[in-house]
Amino acid sequence: MRINPVVAAFVLAVVTLISAAPVLAQSPNTASMVVTVVDQNGAVVEGASVTVTNTATGATRDAVSGDEGTVTFGGLPLTGEYKVSVKMTGFTADDATGLTLRAGETSTVKVKVVAGGGQSEVTVFGTTEGVRADPQIGLPLESKRIDELPVLGRKVSTLPLLNSAFRQGKGTGDLFVNQTYFITGVGSRRATTIVLDGASNDEGWGRQTAVATVPMGAVQEFNVLTNAFSSEYGWTYGPALNVITKSGTNDFHGEALYMLRPGGSWQAKRFSTDNFCPPSLTSCVAPTNLVAINPVDIPDKLNQFSGAIGGPIVEDKTFFFVAGDYTRQDRTTFLSSALPSFVLPADGHLDVTGHYRQTLLDAKRDADWSRRYDRDPSGMARPEVYPGLRALRPVLERSVPLLLEA
Repeated sequence: MRINPVVAAFVLAVVTLISAAPVLAQSPNTASMVVTVVDQNGAVVEGASVTVTNTATGATRDAVSGDEGTVTFGGLPLTGEYKVSVKMTGFTADDATGLTLRAGETSTVKVKVVAGGGQSEVTVFGTTEGVRADPQIGLPLESKRIDELPVLGRKVSTLPLLNSAFRQGKGTGDLFVNQTYFITGVGSRRATTIVLDGASNDEGWGRQTAVATVPMGAVQEFNVLTNAFSSEYGWTYGPALNVITKSGTNDFHGEALYMLRPGGSWQAKRFSTDNFCPPSLTSCVAPTNLVAINPVDIPDKLNQFSGAIGGPIVEDKTFFFVAGDYTRQDRTTFLSSALPSFVLPADGHLDVTGHYRQTLLDAKRDADWSRRYDRDPSGMARPEVYPGLRALRPVLERSVPLLLEA
């Protein structure tokens, strides 16, 4: 029996998608949550129904507490906030709301259920400052913090310099690579590995040059890891950068930014000498003949446009997010008259203007393919499982051994 390899690969892919179950393994772009249910005496409660809901996307995960009273939810996306609800016959419990997760971290929620009329209690660990169960060291930068940073050029490769373990990597070659170079410890900048949404983003030769560069407005979380990180970050013996991009939610959100540096006559030609000597330095004396400070005149004209928007395509099911950056910069430099004549411009001008243009675009769609949306008589969307795919599952599972044998 001969089987077309393309057909075989397609069938295997379909079986994998249909048979896929939620996994608890941690990945660089997701987080975990452990929910522990106890009674009013502090004893663990078995058989309680626990639901974790992403309030931004409507996604839910359900489980029942085990003999230790705990439920573990792994692979939770970072977009949006989470709510934890616990239900058990004859008991009541308050919901834990507003839970924000971080990449690679595990949050713990302890819920106390009480008999009717009692006072329930919810304790949350690891969502405000973050709690790790491993020795990983690094600096997590969330979207809100990144938005507040005045990063010239809006390059995400500049963010690692906010970690005191990193320093500039100037003078190390590759001058024409459009990235900010950095080094940590005594390592090489080529030892840095970059992970984007859980996948390797390393460029094979230059290393610190990412295969894909995303706009800063598309970054949900940026982790600068210095050491002690686990094997999912690959081969590196140096630092690792873990970048997670934003996703759309049930609400429309967007941002727009424009930065202008006019150059020309708008640039300051002289700076005041006020506070030339800091008050704390008593030994400093300003020169008596110092009237003004004249900076090096390098005409530099910059226009930068940035924008992002995200929202629902189908509520609770399919979402989109698009972010873009466009940079237009004209910078003038001056050649030395001591250069050979064949290098200098024929018209005798020593000024040369370089034109820099960069366009970055990130587009993302998230969808839950396990559900479809029909309309009930009231006109409201009703999620249902695709019956056709579920019916095909046993047929495809029986076909796989035959395909592999062939």
